[in-house]
Amino acid sequence: MKTIFQLSTLAVLLVAPSPCFALWGIVSLSKGQAKELGLEVRTRAAGPNHVMVELEFKTEGKFKEFSPDGKFKKGSRVELRIGEGANPPVTAPLREDRSKPGRVVVSFTADRTQLDKLTLWVMAPEPDGGTAYQLRIKDFVERKAPSLEDDAKVLAGKWESAPKGGGRVVLQFEPGKAKPTFSLTAELYDIRAKEPKLVDSDRAEIELQDDTGKRFFIREGAKVSYVLKDKKLVLDGEYEAKGTLYLLTGEWKKVEEKKVEGKK
Repeated sequence: MKTIFQLSTLAVLLVAPSPCFALWGIVSLSKGQAKELGLEVRTRAAGPNHVMVELEFKTEGKFKEFSPDGKFKKGSRVELRIGEGANPPVTAPLREDRSKPGRVVVSFTADRTQLDKLTLWVMAPEPDGGTAYQLRIKDFVERKAPSLEDDAKVLAGKWESAPKGGGRVVLQFEPGKAKPTFSLTAELYDIRAKEPKLVDSDRAEIELQDDTGKRFFIREGAKVSYVLKDKKLVLDGEYEAKGTLYLLTGEWKKVEEKKVEGKK
């Protein structure tokens, strides 16, 4: 049997009776309408056939009842529904991540072929009922998963991190011998002086995908997850070489190489 989705929060699927909607309104939101309400939906590839979906919003305005101080907070929740209509056969309340003050984050991983069946319901209670905001997952996810070749085209070149503290790491990617590999050069600079000083550098062949299809920089057994979004490279991880620890966690911006025009 093909797995439709996996809950990243390890929540248990419950076949629950549908709540009474006599005093509840149902509002279906487009991508633009969700953004206006402060509902931020992020997606990223989780292998060649799956996608991870994450919803984040502030506990204010329409969603103030999600706040710990909300008078009707017990009725607030985010549900993942599988099926069509207001009474789908399966409903799963998602566990909320509240590690960020004043914000709620929920997430799950799904098979791309099953996106038409999935809907997020954000239940915002009110004194006389409430509003159920519907987000059809298919409207927020690109059908085509980015290929390694697509990633390779975007990665090729030089990337710099925003300076933090006394150091800066510069990453240079060059196509490797095989399509899913890259030659990575990492340079660590001390930027406490007026002019950046090169502290150390390392060069290695890396792979862009692990055996399960997830996107990673794989080098000597170490894995650094990466995401390409909005012309930015986001890394989570670190590696050590020649006694130097390269901190890679954070955002990188691509350095535009200046073209030198030849003399006529």
